Amino acid sequence: MLLLSILLNVAYAAGEFWAGVLWNSSGLKADAGHNLGDVGSLALALLAVRLHALPPRGRFTYGLKRGTILAAMANGLLLLGAAALILWECLERFRTPLPIPGGKVSLTAAAGLLVNGATAWLLAARRKQDLNFRGAFLHMLADALVSLGVVLSGTLVALTGWTILDPLAGIAVALLIAASSWNLFQESLCLLLDAAPRDLNPREIQQAMAAIPGVQAVNTLHLRALSTTENQLVANITATPDVNPKDLKLQIRNALHALNLQDIHLQIDP
Repeated sequence: MLLLSILLNVAYAAGEFWAGVLWNSSGLKADAGHNLGDVGSLALALLAVRLHALPPRGRFTYGLKRGTILAAMANGLLLLGAAALILWECLERFRTPLPIPGGKVSLTAAAGLLVNGATAWLLAARRKQDLNFRGAFLHMLADALVSLGVVLSGTLVALTGWTILDPLAGIAVALLIAASSWNLFQESLCLLLDAAPRDLNPREIQQAMAAIPGVQAVNTLHLRALSTTENQLVANITATPDVNPKDLKLQIRNALHALNLQDIHLQIDP
């Protein structure tokens, strides 16, 4: 499923970029760059599936799960570079405008709506069970809107002859790429530095654990991402004198699993 989605988007991005070069459309080339970003997002989801399945080996006692975070950082940096190149070309297009067949540009971008919609449909079934699939699914829905923007700009160029609308559409797409890429790079850097994942609030988790009957105090709490899909919690807890440590551990684990925590290590002190 992921491999089919990647091949579909690579084929479309290559065709769209070629059309952008042929018809001097910055909007099409920018959208092609964005679709390559989609390929990166889909490839990350595929990489996460592959790396997460590898067993621990030798010195890699955790396996290669954190390789998914490194891949996310590399993807973010590459996309930031692509956004910068797109912005540069669009600014150059303001200085030396070229004729653009707006109708052909719109038709090419309209194909992007179909590709992005088909890819989102392929990913929809697993979006609720896997954060990687959910991210890729939402990314594809956003890209459908980007393609729609190019369709509109191409149509307006065809109707009005205002070729300036094309580089403006390219700039809008480049800024969208830069914003999403920066967030991707920033979050992956935080995860590599063992920051708590964005969807986990340490204070709320500590309060939830402290509210469990039998917990006297939560002395230490550490949260980090083992991969882009798996999170780890390590905590030291003081229990009330009348509680069974094994029963308390089980109760805490059951409560934490509902908070997207898969790897849980608890130390119970009397």
